[in-house]
Amino acid sequence: MKIERKNLSQNKVELIIEVAFDDLAIFLDKAAEKIATSMKFNGFRAGKVPLEVVKTKVGEMPIYEKAAEMVIADKYADILEQEKINPVAPPHIDILKIAPNNPLIFKIIVPLMPKIKKLGDYKKIKIKKDKILIEPQEIDSTLRAIQKSRAKEILIDRPAQNNDRVELDLEMFKDNIPIDGGQAKNISFLIGEDYYIPGLTAHLIGLKRGDEKEFIIDYPLEHYDKNLAGKPVKFKVKINNIYQVNYPDLNDDFAKSLGDFKSIDDLKKQIADNLLLEKEHKAEQKYEIAILEKMIAISDFEEIPDELIDYEAHQMVHELEHSIAGQGLSFSEYLQKIKKTEEDLKKDFYPRAIERIKISLVIKELAQKEKIDISKADLINESKVLEDAYKNQPEILTQIKSEAYQNYLRNMLLNQKVIKWLKDKIIK
Repeated sequence: MKIERKNLSQNKVELIIEVAFDDLAIFLDKAAEKIATSMKFNGFRAGKVPLEVVKTKVGEMPIYEKAAEMVIADKYADILEQEKINPVAPPHIDILKIAPNNPLIFKIIVPLMPKIKKLGDYKKIKIKKDKILIEPQEIDSTLRAIQKSRAKEILIDRPAQNNDRVELDLEMFKDNIPIDGGQAKNISFLIGEDYYIPGLTAHLIGLKRGDEKEFIIDYPLEHYDKNLAGKPVKFKVKINNIYQVNYPDLNDDFAKSLGDFKSIDDLKKQIADNLLLEKEHKAEQKYEIAILEKMIAISDFEEIPDELIDYEAHQMVHELEHSIAGQGLSFSEYLQKIKKTEEDLKKDFYPRAIERIKISLVIKELAQKEKIDISKADLINESKVLEDAYKNQPEILTQIKSEAYQNYLRNMLLNQKVIKWLKDKIIK
């Protein structure tokens, strides 16, 4: 086997490989057998059709082409090992020459993992730690949300008034044409809270069960839906039910009903502590993003192959799909809602995919430079935590113990360790 190597732009390697005809000929019978399994040959058992018989029916070249595929698949790992190549995505393969009694010649273009030409000096990065405060109104807002979650409703037969919950049928029109997605049956609104349609619930006050009403709302110019922003929208509503919402008093008894709290002040303190933890967590995430963005900005990278960018964006699409499925939503419906195809979404992710690749390269380079590593004990301990959490789910336990997952776990722990090391050095 002869190999000619040429370095291309974008961190790709082109290999021209010549395989002797004798090596190709070994696969001809297997190729014919493979082709024969998808066809019917009278008088022959499946898998027992001679090469010449298959050749007579399908021609010579399809057999040679199938044999070439099998040769390439058989030789690919040896080629990578011989050339000391570690691809980051599937190769692009073109057959250049294939003919009876001639060597097989084919071309492989392999994308490689880019390297960092120059790692930025973390000592040049300055990030000051923010002082985190919890304002009284934040505690009050959380307390009101808890109060609303404990509210009791009574179906009533009177005109709707402020703070009532109203169930209604809704139709929306723009220029007398029904708005896409603007029709709903038995949708619920709390009068006085206009999160989705500004000014809508004020038109419901005074209506009774069974009443119908038409009215026009001028959407604000800054509304998120640009098709409706600043435009008059006609509404048709029919009231189905009206509920009076009764909220519990915010007193010591209310606090005690929620758990191990002695008073309303005790509950407020717990809310403040929880809000503080949440803000601290968000602040840590913000610091991490800022540090890594700055490290990328002051580092110099080799060209990133398109294939690697595409692969990373593809992974991001599937992460989003998994997240949406976890919320009980359909990914296809999500794509319809945002009016994009999966391919459109993947292309939108390209800039972020490039950033993620660079972050990965920075972390790997820092780990090597500063001799940061994950010990066997670290890996065992983390695996034990996961195994305890999923001890009643044998399929997940098997996955945790697999070599692929252990490699993933090690990389995840290393990323966390490097980022913590950076934060300890930079954040003051």
